[in-house]
Amino acid sequence: MKDYIKKLSIAASLLLFILQSCDSKRPTGYLAGSIMDSTYKPISNARIEVAGLKGLTDDEGKYFIKSLPHGRHKFQLYYATNIL
Repeated sequence: MKDYIKKLSIAASLLLFILQSCDSKRPTGYLAGSIMDSTYKPISNARIEVAGLKGLTDDEGKYFIKSLPHGRHKFQLYYATNIL
């Protein structure tokens, strides 16, 4: 009986390892672009969120988000302006 339980636990561990390996090989993509205002001036430090991933635009308004899962996603942009 102990031998059976040992073999079963080894098989279960191996199955979990195989499932994790398969999941890590799923295809992913990326999202890249640039954010500009209505005068075509780049917007820096804008926050982009998509599929639980986050990124910020650089000084030129460009962003790059990698490891995006395959499929359709909702893209959200956040940017604060100073109002005095």
